[in-house]
Amino acid sequence: KAPQESTVVAIHVYVVKPTLTGSTWTYSRDEEITGMLNQLDWEFHRKGGLGAFKCLLVGDIESRAKQWGDERWEIEIEVRLATETSFSTWYRGVIEEVNIRRIGNEVKTELSGAGYTNELRKISISTYFSAPSDIRTMLISLLDTKIVGVNSRILKNTGKLIPLANAYNTVSVVTLDKSAWDCIRALADLQGSIQWGVDVNREFYFLQESASDVDQDHIFTGNDIVSIDHRVSNWKNITGLTT
Repeated sequence: KAPQESTVVAIHVYVVKPTLTGSTWTYSRDEEITGMLNQLDWEFHRKGGLGAFKCLLVGDIESRAKQWGDERWEIEIEVRLATETSFSTWYRGVIEEVNIRRIGNEVKTELSGAGYTNELRKISISTYFSAPSDIRTMLISLLDTKIVGVNSRILKNTGKLIPLANAYNTVSVVTLDKSAWDCIRALADLQGSIQWGVDVNREFYFLQESASDVDQDHIFTGNDIVSIDHRVSNWKNITGLTT
């Protein structure tokens, strides 16, 4: 189906603190930064999930922002559309870079980073499947042994993988010796017609490609530039929105 056009009437943006205990991640909202926002951009890719983000804040928060970047805290974006009565989370991403700019008495802080799919690029995989294996078996093996847990904040939800009732391609011998992102892309190519990535719930998905987005079937109108070609980009200038 084609995405439904809607108007954003309110937005909330939070900084979230991640904590690793054993092999389990927990998250707590540390601060709402909506009131400091000057500009906010984020991306969603049908193949890859949550993409890059960038937000510009006005205010002297240098010490706090440095901690957010050093400890790889997260950004969480909630949106309420004109057709809705409650907020829903549209984006989560890891803060990877903090830039402070001082212009006279004004201090601007730029936070930038990426969604969870980018975590797959940081995980190295070197494994060999010698016996004939189907794509699902190899995929779950990578998730269980290389990706989910202490290696990343990504979660596995088998409900977001192609159901067992569907036919998975079987290959005789596969060597996977690159980043997790490259390895999963290779498996998607072997299966064919796959949309994959990590969604706003931090959950990995690997599904048959469809005409609609995995989570977000709306595109914004108004102060947005929207592009759809296996990708939906939301470039938000939030001036005038209620919080």
